[in-house]
Amino acid sequence: PDGVLRVRVTAAPEGGAANRAVIGLLAEVLGVAPSRVALVRGATSRDKLLRIERRPVALPSPGRGEGARR
Repeated sequence: PDGVLRVRVTAAPEGGAANRAVIGLLAEVLGVAPSRVALVRGATSRDKLLRIERRPVALPSPGRGEGARR
């Protein structure tokens, strides 16, 4: 299905180690900090729902003659 990724990690599902491994793997592959990957649902399940926060996009400030009108 759309929006579904299958990942495998070798960490044991004890003490949250496998969840941390999944978060670390996704963060590395997606190029975001692990702190931007949050486990929303499925801490003790094989099926997990994770939220990935993208980096904020900095919009350029309008230069001379652009943007504001008088």
